[in-house]
Amino acid sequence: MDRRFGFYALFLIGFLGCGSNERLQRYAVRGSITHGGEPMKSGRIWFEPDASLGNKGPTGFALITNGEYATTARQGVIGGPHIAVIHWDVVPDYGESPGRGEKPEMRIKVDLPKASTTRDFKL
Repeated sequence: MDRRFGFYALFLIGFLGCGSNERLQRYAVRGSITHGGEPMKSGRIWFEPDASLGNKGPTGFALITNGEYATTARQGVIGGPHIAVIHWDVVPDYGESPGRGEKPEMRIKVDLPKASTTRDFKL
């Protein structure tokens, strides 16, 4: 009797799982970022799924170098509504004056396809 119980318990655990093993498909995103017509020298961009619009999943990420960025598919987006969070490292003459220790940040709502894509930002 104990053997059958153990078999059924293992079957149920395997069937139900211990959480979702399903991986979300991620897609690469690339593009340019300018501010006042000038390429952003360096920074970072995150693509956060917009949970307020029902989009949940991992955050995409890329470094910005000489006005260009590119995620890999592994660090990319899941598609749908996102918030692009852009941080730049060096404050050129953009007119921003962040507080001590703060980095300038811009948050932009974007809707991304469920496919690799290009998305430029003109700030």
